[in-house]
Amino acid sequence: MNKYAYLPLDGLFAIDIEKITSANIGDIFSYAEKEIKSLPEGRITSLVLLFYFIKYLKNTDLPFLVKGGIPLQYYLKDKARPTYDLDILTYLKGKDFYQKLNESLNNQKDDLKFKILKYNEKASDEYYPYDTFDMEIEASLNGKILKQFVLDGVVNSIYNDIHYHEYLGPRYILDNFKGVEIEYLMADKILAITGRTARPIKHLIDIYSLININIDKNKLKKYLELILKIENKDIKSYQYIIKDDKKFFGNYIFNALSVGYNITLDEMRSKINDWMRTNL
Repeated sequence: MNKYAYLPLDGLFAIDIEKITSANIGDIFSYAEKEIKSLPEGRITSLVLLFYFIKYLKNTDLPFLVKGGIPLQYYLKDKARPTYDLDILTYLKGKDFYQKLNESLNNQKDDLKFKILKYNEKASDEYYPYDTFDMEIEASLNGKILKQFVLDGVVNSIYNDIHYHEYLGPRYILDNFKGVEIEYLMADKILAITGRTARPIKHLIDIYSLININIDKNKLKKYLELILKIENKDIKSYQYIIKDDKKFFGNYIFNALSVGYNITLDEMRSKINDWMRTNL
């Protein structure tokens, strides 16, 4: 089997840059898909597209840090779930981010163009303390629709307290970009799986993967305290435990098997709880 089938990011970095430096954008999409043969099919095309969109966002000077599935590709390798959408943090209000981005998109000159199809926003509430927004983005290449994806944004008041990490991109697409540190991402997901609100099962799968890599635990604890303080929770009494009645939505078996885990939900919950009791 192709060694990069479940390592799309490694595959992108392994591509011989000399073979594509003079290629147009369309050739890069087809060449990457052909060379890497990622599974599931189309995964590499989505990843390449997201890198191009990150490059575009960088050129707009909009304030943002990449979070979610893209940074996880760098740390979790073959245990990273396929990512098809882009998650960001910003301090701009959603409507301001949307208006500035939309204005920029109306002046595109490249063959690869992006268009906002829909915009939605949601105010913070008792279940989630941040304003959020999302945009459905359509990508087209030389006038032909290529793919659609979602830009999910969180308006975060602690944006300036989050230390960013410079992630290296595939050089033939972009040089680097700013994203959240893995410890911040892990802290956010830990609070998602230990809080009382029903959350996506993917967070549980990701935390199980993250407890098996090298994490700066002191930095993780600092981010947990920072987020809890903003959420007005009692830091000293907060319990890092996934309770038996915690509700998740999404298909556990599908998500677990997609990254090669063959254990039950109860087993995964138990192992994560043991790790949190020992380390937090």
